[in-house]
Amino acid sequence: MIDRDGKRVDKEGFLVDKIGRPLDKNGKVARDKASAAKGNNEAHKDVHTPTANPHVSNWLNKAPTPPSQPKMTVADAVIRLQDATSLVKNGVISSSPSAAATAREAAISAGITGLVSAPINIASYAGSTAAGEQIKASYLPQPMVPPTPIAKSSVDRPSGSTEPDLGNLYPRMNDIQVTGFAVANGAAGLRYGDIEMGLLPNEEWPKDPLERMNRLEHLLDYAEEHTAPVAEQWKVFFKPHLADKPAASGMEGLKQRIETAEARIAELDRAQKEVMDKMNKAAPKAEAEPSE
Repeated sequence: MIDRDGKRVDKEGFLVDKIGRPLDKNGKVARDKASAAKGNNEAHKDVHTPTANPHVSNWLNKAPTPPSQPKMTVADAVIRLQDATSLVKNGVISSSPSAAATAREAAISAGITGLVSAPINIASYAGSTAAGEQIKASYLPQPMVPPTPIAKSSVDRPSGSTEPDLGNLYPRMNDIQVTGFAVANGAAGLRYGDIEMGLLPNEEWPKDPLERMNRLEHLLDYAEEHTAPVAEQWKVFFKPHLADKPAASGMEGLKQRIETAEARIAELDRAQKEVMDKMNKAAPKAEAEPSE
């Protein structure tokens, strides 16, 4: 559906992108439902209806499916991409490295600075007990480290003041970065069959927590954009998580942004896992060795 300005909208009249995610007033992916912008008019069913994922058409009305599997680990990501290697070889996943490269370059040029397209060498880690640590090191070369605790001040702080618990939040940010890159590269692997190259952080990846959080949110945008078409193709419900309310500005809102990112990764992980399960079932079975 489109509005009078020729922009894509959902049946509620909210501006949406090509996979059905609500947009804000600046045309960017909305970070919460409160910032979702309405189109110029309510949607018209008698106007051109662009191809869209039917599983996300009821975005604001249907509750997301809660993740039923344990929290994603790096080992899960390694195994998933190793499985994808086999699925590419037997033709279940079509291989298009050039399309994957174009998608990565588009992500980098679209503003996710601090990224580089580089080999991820998943195949070389097969059977290695150090696989998880090697992948983690490439996805998280510079972890966020909580500041050293300072002795309790003799000056009482105002009763209403709060400071984020960085000892808790920074490790969660590190986990988000590792699993965020995993689902991003996993999405490209499932869609394009490219399991040798991927997005990695480079030396320009920000050290400031708020700037880093901005990059991670954009990275998850990329993961959702490339997971949605595969989920539609394999008839897997996929509804990217959207927060109900906007996070506070500055460090005060860091905890909520982390919680939202964790929920987005959980939904990406669930959808990608279900797609992979269906792909494995569709894969041709190996013929049994003839008995002598």
